Amino acid sequence: MADAAPANNTWTIAVRKDVAEKDKLTSLADLSRYLKDGGTFKAGRFG
Repeated sequence: MADAAPANNTWTIAVRKDVAEKDKLTSLADLSRYLKDGGTFKAGRFG
């Protein structure tokens, strides 16, 4: 069996409410579409 991925279900993606409403972002599939259409994404680490 392969080693476990270095992830767990405590990870979060946050999107500002105005952006989510404007671009109809309610799922990761929506976020994927948004990015494919030229939307931007800034990753960060907190904590």
